[in-house]
Amino acid sequence: MRIFRSLARALPLCIVAGAGWVLPASAAGATLYVHAGENLQEALNAAQPGDTILLDAGATFTGNFILPVKSGSEFITIRSSASDAALPAAGQRMAPRWATVLPKLRSINGTSALRTAPGAHHWRLQFLELGANKDGYGDIIQLGDGSARQNTRFWARNAGSP
Repeated sequence: MRIFRSLARALPLCIVAGAGWVLPASAAGATLYVHAGENLQEALNAAQPGDTILLDAGATFTGNFILPVKSGSEFITIRSSASDAALPAAGQRMAPRWATVLPKLRSINGTSALRTAPGAHHWRLQFLELGANKDGYGDIIQLGDGSARQNTRFWARNAGSP
């Protein structure tokens, strides 16, 4: 995992990495890159409010990942490293044609591939594919504690449905 922190919050910076894509650095936080084979949980634990975690486009991350509790009111975003031009535009529906640029999160057992720790908040998940658990058992993702005080906006669909 590589972490790039802004040297001066007021200066617009560009980060160039890997296969030639360029992303503007956030004025509010760091950009953490997690490449195939690296420790995603370490990046989740290290992230601070305002940070963006970029997962290698098309890579598969296998495990039971937990979004930890963080203080603050800025979002921590987890998303594909693919450029915005390679992904659906705002208001455009996600479709199978983008599967090759989505990082995949998979569980190796019946426990969720991704879940929130009790009290975790301000995590933004974008342009990720969450696959079925081993043998198709268990929840793929667990968000919140199930109480009415949770404010979760999430859409998921079966890959076989329209």
